[in-house]
Amino acid sequence: MANVTDFLGNTALHRAMTTGARSKDRQEACSALLRSPCFTALGASNSNGQTALHLAALKGDSWVCRAILHHSCRADELLGAVEALGMTAADLAEGAGYDDLAEELSVASVV
Repeated sequence: MANVTDFLGNTALHRAMTTGARSKDRQEACSALLRSPCFTALGASNSNGQTALHLAALKGDSWVCRAILHHSCRADELLGAVEALGMTAADLAEGAGYDDLAEELSVASVV
């Protein structure tokens, strides 16, 4: 069930990023999914072309961004992924006013 998507292409990790109002709730849900050997859709994009990393960046949740990148064997692909409007996770973080996170994601993409 962890890799099933809804009608918008959202995985459980996407939903965890959009339904939790509190950062702690998002972090707990994300952590549980990332620890699960059944969850393999880490780089999945929804109908807007957004990965869970894009959504975490939009929320300014640096902890979740780091956790996603730590658990991904293709972090460089996630960092370079663009959503429907051509924005990376770093671009979205910057646009939402999370400059420190945007810088962290930008630096990580060149390492």
